Amino acid sequence: MLSSCYIAKGVDQIAFNPQTHEIYCACSGAISIVKVNKKKGLTPVADVPLTSKGHNVAVDPDTQAIWIAYNDDKASYLQRFVPATVAQK
Repeated sequence: MLSSCYIAKGVDQIAFNPQTHEIYCACSGAISIVKVNKKKGLTPVADVPLTSKGHNVAVDPDTQAIWIAYNDDKASYLQRFVPATVAQK
């Protein structure tokens, strides 16, 4: 193991954005964001709370959008998140 850091509980899937060097972790009720640095290793950035229990995550490196897939007893859903640094541009 080269590095480790805290993330929210219940992670099922991760996605890596090669442009921002961030890992997005789909956890139970949150998306944990972790910064990757070759010299410093992994640094937790934030745990973004979700109203759903999204356990699937994908990153679009062109738009920087983060996509979460989740379901309930009625249907399946996709939810798009845009990091604040991208939304302000």
